[in-house]
Amino acid sequence: MVLLAGLGGLAERRRRNELLRRGRTIAGVQGMRWSDFEDLLVELFRKEGYAVEKTARGADGGVDHVLRRGGEMTIVQAKQWNRARVPLEAVQRTVVVSAVGGAARAMVVTSGGFTPAAVDFARESRSPKLELVDGDALLVRLRAQGLADRLTSPHPVPEAPLPGVAISRLRSVAPTWC
Repeated sequence: MVLLAGLGGLAERRRRNELLRRGRTIAGVQGMRWSDFEDLLVELFRKEGYAVEKTARGADGGVDHVLRRGGEMTIVQAKQWNRARVPLEAVQRTVVVSAVGGAARAMVVTSGGFTPAAVDFARESRSPKLELVDGDALLVRLRAQGLADRLTSPHPVPEAPLPGVAISRLRSVAPTWC
């Protein structure tokens, strides 16, 4: 039994190392299976100091991770999309689920991008605080935690701050509400 448990642990460490190796570039992140993408986010959030709870695989009702830090709860929806942009409806669903669940914050993370309507909604959203993390911002966060290759990351493009919402872009490494 001990031997089987040890082999299982070794296999999990190898899988995690491969996952982190593939997550070093945005192309690697975009090429992951959705389940591996969610696991990579768990590693990222833990390194950022969150306690992370994953929801069940499959239909998750708009919640992939529940983050806790400093007495606050954040609901996270992960979208491992590289070609399509995350639509307004997915962002709205995450906000509703987080409000109903009593979360202080909502976050939608994608390996791709967001539709203009989703970004506009985030700008206007007031409660709970909403953070959109696109593929470029995700790579910056991965890099900040030592999980991405600095040589392959995009060059930062400054943006004007958006009042009332913390939209992660290349200008930010940590959420503005931390």
